[in-house]
Amino acid sequence: GNWTMGSLAVSEHFSLLWVGASWAVWLGCYWLGAWLLSLSRRYRSWHKGAQHHAKTTIPSYCFIIAVVPMSVYALANDAELAASRQLGSTPLSRLIINMATGYFLFDSLAVLLHMGSHGAQYLLHGVLCLVTYGMAAMFDVYHYWGPTFLLFEVTTLFINARWWFVQMENKDSMGYTLNGLLLIMAWLGVRIVFGLSQSYVFWQDAFSPASANVPTPIFAWYAFSNISLNLLNIFWFYKIMKSALGFFGGGKGKGKGA
Repeated sequence: GNWTMGSLAVSEHFSLLWVGASWAVWLGCYWLGAWLLSLSRRYRSWHKGAQHHAKTTIPSYCFIIAVVPMSVYALANDAELAASRQLGSTPLSRLIINMATGYFLFDSLAVLLHMGSHGAQYLLHGVLCLVTYGMAAMFDVYHYWGPTFLLFEVTTLFINARWWFVQMENKDSMGYTLNGLLLIMAWLGVRIVFGLSQSYVFWQDAFSPASANVPTPIFAWYAFSNISLNLLNIFWFYKIMKSALGFFGGGKGKGKGA
């Protein structure tokens, strides 16, 4: 493509076809999940908002199960990717980034079409992620940070499970309590400790000579995204802890967690 951002042209590797294929896979997971759930009499008795939320957890689980192991593998084994944290890409990183871009496109549209069930903060999160991963796909920038921050998705496993426990009226079960403890540990370990330490490396990189090749508008977006994401993670952790303290202190949580 001839479209440019500063001194950077659209990557020869970029294709809307791959992003579209990824989007179609997650949409397929959504429809397959919808069909399987429709076989349940209990599911059919829920209101439309709860049914939609239940359906969106299916592609969410599929995405996490696919992308997290791939991201761990890329970070552990892709030496070429580790050596070029600002510019450049590898076949594996492009696959991961395109998968993520397609997923956040699906996620943003799902939230947009059901704003009553989700709310503006989820739309903002989806669109921020879509633009961030979409720019990485288009311009071959910051591919190393794609799999790094996709590890945050591990916590979504427990957030989805928590929703199901509540929806199935199992808040008094040992499973609900154990899931809550695992959510707190995962959030603290992955989003706070790992997230902030990796962000420190990102900012160290930002002032290295290699970063001079990244156009200012692109760097500005990723700097904004990094700060926003860290603030959201800290704010949401505060909400999770407040909910947990209410649950263990008063026998039931009043907050929604995350």
